Amino acid sequence: MPELLRAAVYNRVSDDRNGRSKSPQQQNEENLAAARDEGWTVAASYTEPESASASRFARKAREEWERLTADLKAGKLDVVVVWETSRSARRMAPFVDLLDACRERGVLIHVTSHDRTYDPGQWRDRKALLEDGIDAEGESEKTSLRVTRDARARAAAGKPHGRLLYGYRREYDPATREFIRQVPREDQAAVVREVFGMFAAGKSLHSIALGLNVRGVPVAYRRDPAKRTVPGVPAWDAMRLRQMARNPGYIAKRTSKGQIVGDAIWPPLVDEETFWTVQRRLEDVKRRMNHGNVQDKWLLSGVARCAVCGAYVRCVPNHNHRNVYQCRGRGGDSSKGLYCTSIVAAVFEAYVIETVIERLSRDDARGLFTADRSADAAAANTALLAKKEELEDLHRLVDRGELTIAALARHEPRLVAEIRDLEGQARSYVAPIVRDVAGPGAAKRWEQLALDQRKELLLNVADIELLKAESRADRIDVRWPDRIPGQVARRVRITWKTS
Repeated sequence: MPELLRAAVYNRVSDDRNGRSKSPQQQNEENLAAARDEGWTVAASYTEPESASASRFARKAREEWERLTADLKAGKLDVVVVWETSRSARRMAPFVDLLDACRERGVLIHVTSHDRTYDPGQWRDRKALLEDGIDAEGESEKTSLRVTRDARARAAAGKPHGRLLYGYRREYDPATREFIRQVPREDQAAVVREVFGMFAAGKSLHSIALGLNVRGVPVAYRRDPAKRTVPGVPAWDAMRLRQMARNPGYIAKRTSKGQIVGDAIWPPLVDEETFWTVQRRLEDVKRRMNHGNVQDKWLLSGVARCAVCGAYVRCVPNHNHRNVYQCRGRGGDSSKGLYCTSIVAAVFEAYVIETVIERLSRDDARGLFTADRSADAAAANTALLAKKEELEDLHRLVDRGELTIAALARHEPRLVAEIRDLEGQARSYVAPIVRDVAGPGAAKRWEQLALDQRKELLLNVADIELLKAESRADRIDVRWPDRIPGQVARRVRITWKTS
């Protein structure tokens, strides 16, 4: 009695070249039936998840393919059963590697959709499989080019692409399922406007996220809850809000590869002044991020700097259990003490608050801190539009075949850099927190601000530095309160950020 051949069944979801589609379960059923009809013993089954792609453009590894190849090379198999050649590979290198391994070990390949068993050791069979593999790779390339062209065309037309933006919903023709328009979804749109408005006004992303979670505002999460890697209900956090705040889609701008390429066809949820204010705040927050684990519960932590080493000061208790502001820079010399300079926290904060409020309360404060730079911004915006049109002209020339990709590659980086620079110049930036507080009555408005808003205000109106005590006379001694005003005035340097 002849020995039964050991068959391996490999399944992967995909559309074949004829437009047919077979789910992994359907493939598995037909592959198993083919093995039974041939009298083979099914030794193993390998089924890739839907996210696994055989294309050369795929980013995720195909674990089942790797396992199949390893078992084949280990001599555990006699036949590999696949539904269609494109299910196994759409890149020639791994496919040829499979054919070579099968030829060396005398393993057959059965293609169920062909109703035929191939022997890679026979030249005619190997040639037929190679030609099928080339066709599969060609289809993958054509699909990629088609998707790229479609994405570029949708970007140029300002149409949405990819995942639905939080705050919107899409409408489709019920008969043809063709996209009609993208419109605001009011319950989510209100959350978007609230997040942008609060952050522009000085609230931190952390406090905004906390407020949304306390109110039970749901997070848009499309994945099946059972498949979530983190258990529980999705919650708002600073990272999620930062991604939202960075997205130009909320001012109806279409992006491609991370760059704004034109106006979108959907209505904006946020005005441009608020959006660019938020972008400036995000950049400022990133630059002043302190990795010394400063707790954000003290007014001047992450705001005032040490005049010796330039590090932000932090508030800690001293040996007398009194809160003091100090840095950890040691004057740049690790052999010295634990910090460059130190000052009693209450004294430092009181002096800064009194000085800043006095300056903001003057009649000319609004003009000094919130001067209009709209003329410069308008000029930059005009130049920006011209540069964007120049870039679009280059892309149109490439699409018409009048310019090579190599020529585009020489000019595109320069134009992209110029566009990015002009985008920064085109933003007429006035911090809303300064505009809202400056002027007569600033003290009363200061009292109504939360801590993160007060810190934001200070960062926008002044650079605050703590100087080192040059003598014993400059050291704050709470036992002599009449000396404190002069001492603290010599220890604090405030440089105003007037327009």
